[in-house]
Amino acid sequence: MKTFLKIFLFFFVLVVLFVGAGLFVLTRPGVQKKIIEGQLPEGSSVRTVRISTSSLELSELKLAMPDGTVVRLATLDTDFKPLDALFNHTVKIGALNVDGLVVEVPGALIQSETPAEPSIAPPSTGTSTSGQASDVPRPAKGEAPAPKASGSPVDALYAIGQIDWLLDIDSIRLQGELRDGAGSRYAIDLNAGPIRPGEETTIEASLKLSSREALHAGLKEFDANARVFLKQNRDGGFEQVRVESLTNASDQSGKNLLSVSQELDLAVQGFEERATLAVAFNADLPRPEIFLPEMAGVGAVNVQGSLTAEAGGEELTLQGTDLLLSASDAEVVSVKLNKHFTLGGKQDLSGNLMDVRITNLPLAWLRPWMPEGLSVSGNDLSAQLNLTGLPGGVLQLSPVAPLRLGPLSVFQDGAPMLNQVTILAQPVIRVESDRSIAWELNDFQVSDQYGAILTGQSSGRYGASATSEGFLPAGLQTRTKLDFGLQQITQQPALAGYTSILSGRAKVDLNLDPANDYPLQAQGRIDAISPRAYPGQRQDYRFALQLNEPKPGVLALGANLEAGSDNRPSSNLQFAGQVRPKVSPLEFQADLTASRVSQRDIEFLSAAFQPEERAATNAMPEGVRPPTPSTTQTTSGRPQVPDTAQVAGPPWAGYDGEVKVSIAELLLLSGEVITDLQAEVVVTEPLLSLKNLEGGFEGGRLSGSSEARYSQRQRMAYAIKTDLMFDNVDPATFSKKPSKDFPVRGTFDGRAKFSGQGATLDQAIDAIEGELAVNGREGLLTAFKLDTRSNLGLIGAGLLGQSLNRPGITALARAVPYFENMPFSDFTLKLTRGADKQIKIPQLSFVGENLLIDGAGSIAASSLKEAMSQPLDLTLNLGAKGQLIEYLETLELLGPNTAEDGFRRWASTIQIKGTLSDPDTSALERMLKQAANRALTQPAKQKDEPAAEGETPAEPGTEDGEAPSEQNLKPKPSKEEKILRDVETGLDLLNSVLGG
Repeated sequence: MKTFLKIFLFFFVLVVLFVGAGLFVLTRPGVQKKIIEGQLPEGSSVRTVRISTSSLELSELKLAMPDGTVVRLATLDTDFKPLDALFNHTVKIGALNVDGLVVEVPGALIQSETPAEPSIAPPSTGTSTSGQASDVPRPAKGEAPAPKASGSPVDALYAIGQIDWLLDIDSIRLQGELRDGAGSRYAIDLNAGPIRPGEETTIEASLKLSSREALHAGLKEFDANARVFLKQNRDGGFEQVRVESLTNASDQSGKNLLSVSQELDLAVQGFEERATLAVAFNADLPRPEIFLPEMAGVGAVNVQGSLTAEAGGEELTLQGTDLLLSASDAEVVSVKLNKHFTLGGKQDLSGNLMDVRITNLPLAWLRPWMPEGLSVSGNDLSAQLNLTGLPGGVLQLSPVAPLRLGPLSVFQDGAPMLNQVTILAQPVIRVESDRSIAWELNDFQVSDQYGAILTGQSSGRYGASATSEGFLPAGLQTRTKLDFGLQQITQQPALAGYTSILSGRAKVDLNLDPANDYPLQAQGRIDAISPRAYPGQRQDYRFALQLNEPKPGVLALGANLEAGSDNRPSSNLQFAGQVRPKVSPLEFQADLTASRVSQRDIEFLSAAFQPEERAATNAMPEGVRPPTPSTTQTTSGRPQVPDTAQVAGPPWAGYDGEVKVSIAELLLLSGEVITDLQAEVVVTEPLLSLKNLEGGFEGGRLSGSSEARYSQRQRMAYAIKTDLMFDNVDPATFSKKPSKDFPVRGTFDGRAKFSGQGATLDQAIDAIEGELAVNGREGLLTAFKLDTRSNLGLIGAGLLGQSLNRPGITALARAVPYFENMPFSDFTLKLTRGADKQIKIPQLSFVGENLLIDGAGSIAASSLKEAMSQPLDLTLNLGAKGQLIEYLETLELLGPNTAEDGFRRWASTIQIKGTLSDPDTSALERMLKQAANRALTQPAKQKDEPAAEGETPAEPGTEDGEAPSEQNLKPKPSKEEKILRDVETGLDLLNSVLGG
């Protein structure tokens, strides 16, 4: 027994020694400091820590928060009983006095925070955001068990009344300073009376701007005051919380800039899981642009709101919600809840749920929610909206009456896009139980000051749970129909200058449905379109397009275009291809096929969508800023894109693919048809080529190739070459007039072969060298067509020449018809361009039945762009054969000798000067005028007819020898002079045949 007692005493003493040693270690300041520092956030520190059984002392505490906020505390010294916290879950503190508190926030307090509806931030309760159970001890026997955190919004309310710790604090006095990132300073003051279980406590706090310098927009005074009423349960937690706050701000002159008051009432029965909540706020912003610059010019704004709710179990019921927004003492937006909403439980979302009334809402208020650079101006917006619950948990938002927006104007970066348009619509939006969104937009209309420019309707559905990794959006289904006037809609600034349309109407039907083989389908028609280049002419077009994604990243496209009547289209083109839009360079492959294509249909449509030449600047509505100075406008009004070809590669650098063209019949403007037209276009970064060009005519063929190569390493980066050949081709085929009216008919062979190099593509084209050779045979050149007056004039001239015995007049009258239709057996033209950049005409030969033209010359153009305006120097030698020789010899136009080819050359060569666009044929005109003058001045052959005996020849201008009257003294035009007026037409036609 003694031994047992000795052993027991030994172990008792040993335990006492261990406990004493442990208490000694734990009460040492160094150990306590390490324990405290281990619980602080990274970057935090404390200089000294001393905790005893009745006190707590800290010095130079620094707390570094993850958001960059830093809290500094010089000293903290208060009564504290850690044993009560350890054994009784009671935080018992004497008078808590905090001095030297400094809070540093990284951002500007005023600039970053704007007045808003108050949010209820629940106090920290230890509830895990991941939904795990909170670390709250179970209540004593007979009490309700503590609930588990389920993520419900009511958990935060219940947690306030379920705090297991008791607070027993004599008083709190805190003074400090808040410093923000902009250098502003705010004084912090907080005072609280005794906080004890079962008693009510009042806490008063204030935040006041103490900086002398005014903040942005002249804000000088800022005060935020709050009063909190707390009632603590005897078992822990708070059963009642009331918060009253008032925030004011003013400028240097004392004018109010901000006034916000808030009230919150919360009654909690935590363990019974019941609570009631009431929130009310009132915010005045005399100058809202100080806090939201986008609302400049809006005027004074007032926002009032209230909310009442009741929680029970897992359900939170919103019993009443009202929101009223006013501007300049006038209501702008009103929101009223018409039915209770229950969150977290079974809901009855049926019937009339909410009304929204908008009255004269300034469009400027929408700026904060608009895409960057987009702005809207126009009439204020008014509308009445209703939220209704439908069977199946569907929520429907719709206007009580059709919406009317405008007149309004839309701008992008200051440039006008839409000008004074009015939109009429009655949209319906439904949110279904699976959170998908459906809409209906029936009979909407867009009009300008002259009437409707667009009408249509749209419906669709978007499933929020649908996902897609491809290009086409999955889960989106829509059907949209549009009907608009082409001339009217292209007058809007966004499209102005991009087309040249006088009239026409378009209809488009767009269908997007992922369930279809081709999810995106569009079809439409353009009726009676008329371009400015073809006034009075109209044409109809129809088109269809379909798009699908056979595999991720690849789009398959099919399109069809028809022109003319529905029953017998004049053109029918089909396009099919694939493209990979997300690959760089863009890869594509396409086939363009057609059974029949009319050149007129293509040119007609191209002319309609040809940019209209107009002034470089557009008139903008008053108050709209012009585009930024860096934007350059072209003559069509569109921004000019800088030439970056040398930096980014050739214009086709972003593409890689090929297009094959196959057209069975191509109807030209002349009425001729090209059959079986084939071509292939290949595009890669170094190469753009047109190859395998083939086409057939009636008895002839056309073939050729062309390419442009790019080499970044070469100083002359671009090299182009073209080789075009044609055999047995009638030039009338390519006329824009009917072939029967074309002045040249016949069979021609030819070849054009050119090549060039340059640092840019334009320079390479301008530097081309090569030759064009054309040879024609057995054809007809029609210089002019003699109308009835011309024929009568020539017949009269011939008869008069015979009656007056003037062979010159007769010869002139009979020579002119030779130049109307001039058959030829051979026609040759050669044109070359060499290193000197001059265009030379080494050979121009025309060999006809009665006429020969042989010439040569050049065009002094150093640039192809100037070829039509640079000096022309062409020398023509003319010859005559057959009966024409007699007539021209009478007119003294021929030389004395006949050449070996049987043609008698003209006495003089003819120099054609001027330019290609305006040739100077004055030398030919002078030659013809001299011949005409000679024909008129040649004396008539005298007839020996003496006067009868006894008769005296009458004096000129008298009858029977009478003295001439004053009227008869006026000289009368001779018959030759009269007939000259009739043959002038023949002379003009002759002049035009020879180059006039």
